[in-house]
Amino acid sequence: MEYRSIPEMFFARAQENADKLCLRYRRDDQWRTMTWSELADKTRKTSEGLLALGIGSGDIVGILSENRPEWAMADVGTVSLGAADAPIYPTNLADQITYILNDCAAKVCFVSTKDQLAKVIEARPDVPSLKEIVIFDDIPKEGRPENVLTLAELFERGEGHEDAEGLDAKISAIDPESLLTLIYTSGTTGPPKGVMLSHRNILTNVEGTYDVMKDILGTHEESLSFLPMSHSFERTIGYYTALYHARGVINYAESIPKLVSNFGELRPTLAASVPRIYEKIYEGVKEIRSSKPPIMQRLIDWAMATGSDYVRYLEDRRPVPAFARFKYALAYRIIFRRIYDGLGGRVKFMASGGGPLSAEIARFMRAAGIQVYEGYGLTETSPVLTTNRPDEWRFGSVGKPIKGVEIKIAEDGEILAHGPNIMMGYYNKPDDTAEVIDKEGWFHTGDVGEIDSDGFLKITDRKKDIIVTAGGKNIAPQNIENHLKLCRHIETACVVGDRRKYITALIVPNFEVLRKIAAEKGWGADTPEALVARKEVMGIIDADIKAVNSELPRYETIKKFRLLSTPFSEEDGTLTPTMKVKRRVVDKRYTELIDEMYE
Repeated sequence: MEYRSIPEMFFARAQENADKLCLRYRRDDQWRTMTWSELADKTRKTSEGLLALGIGSGDIVGILSENRPEWAMADVGTVSLGAADAPIYPTNLADQITYILNDCAAKVCFVSTKDQLAKVIEARPDVPSLKEIVIFDDIPKEGRPENVLTLAELFERGEGHEDAEGLDAKISAIDPESLLTLIYTSGTTGPPKGVMLSHRNILTNVEGTYDVMKDILGTHEESLSFLPMSHSFERTIGYYTALYHARGVINYAESIPKLVSNFGELRPTLAASVPRIYEKIYEGVKEIRSSKPPIMQRLIDWAMATGSDYVRYLEDRRPVPAFARFKYALAYRIIFRRIYDGLGGRVKFMASGGGPLSAEIARFMRAAGIQVYEGYGLTETSPVLTTNRPDEWRFGSVGKPIKGVEIKIAEDGEILAHGPNIMMGYYNKPDDTAEVIDKEGWFHTGDVGEIDSDGFLKITDRKKDIIVTAGGKNIAPQNIENHLKLCRHIETACVVGDRRKYITALIVPNFEVLRKIAAEKGWGADTPEALVARKEVMGIIDADIKAVNSELPRYETIKKFRLLSTPFSEEDGTLTPTMKVKRRVVDKRYTELIDEMYE
């Protein structure tokens, strides 16, 4: 391991690249930049301010913020003192924030805006450990709640603060095995648990990930950061690994709704994403197709099929015949070039994680000139375990283990992992830790998978999500749901059937598509409630489900379905921040609707 701690790595890179650009962010309707030396200087001031507030080794500091430069300052500024941080998703509600701050006994919490401040103020009476709140935005003192500082005021607090040891000495004293961060799980199977990750956990994962990417990284890269930095995937891949590489700029996207325009403006070369973003691109092309006259639809279908055929030659490592190359060149000009240019025209590496990526969509993206390297991991594994790579890739798989990681399949099909990236354990939960890390140090992922003859890992489902029908058939719901999400009229789905006679599904339609159909046909129905009540919509979705059923074994086919007028969301607790369905919550919320399908 090249460095002993995250702050040692950060400040070493900052010294090497002092006057070079490090960050780009949007503020006051214009893009602004920050050099390595500017970021390092403000990070030191953050550390000094925290020292003045009494933060030291062993303390926990919360961070509730969207992606922005101050997030990095708060993070490295905290951990430089031997303290640890607990990042919180900016979409979390006050009760979730209360739970996390209480569980880790946070003494200070950084917040980004007045809206985030309001949530922590609401939580504060139930968090006795919380002494100070630091807000990144400048807000007036008048009317400000007690013990709330702006970041600028924190810097002032730190000026001239006496500390005999000094910040550099504190950084040198950090034990690589000590706690760096507490990342709370999204709570798909119960209350959130604080995953304890050490400096060594993260740094070995950063180095292993960089080892995969290094041969295609140039002397200057532009990465686009849009997944929450509070999530382990973005934190390790889009943040720490980018700092470790240190030859480029991290661009903070404004928001997911502005992602398309940000790609066009910033023209990134690197990005990490969850599968839903790639699915949206694919769905967008299908929607454009549906609006074209029949002759153009046939041309687009031909181009899509041609692109898929071309990619299969590459996938199988077979020479591409001259005529196939010629057809693909035409297909690229018709459709795929527009997708590549729409993402800025410079992308050369995109990672996918946080859930399964359809092989069909991966081939589609590759036909557009964008290789999406799908990987696999969990918060508990820092997070990367396996990934496809430039010289070894297979669509439909999550690749091979990165350096230092071992993978094996248990007798019941569960994926087990071993390596220096495996978490220290769950915070204050030794029994839960013992359930997932055995005596030999193997982490039990809870995922089911298989390793093919060439060493590529394929995920088949979550162990706890496996549906066992009343007839004893084992069914992986994610596989069926991924088929459903490729349908033009379906936004997302939750497959049901555990201990039941047959498989059913709760379907959230694609209301944007259905509204266009309604307008064309003069239905006069454009609200979600009105649309799901129409028999024509039921017929449209039924046709999609029959098409999916035709590709499934008989025992996996969907026998009945119900349409939902309300999409799954983080706000109502049915989705995690990485857009995974919380089955337990969905089952509870829609119990009557589900039972109705089995009457």
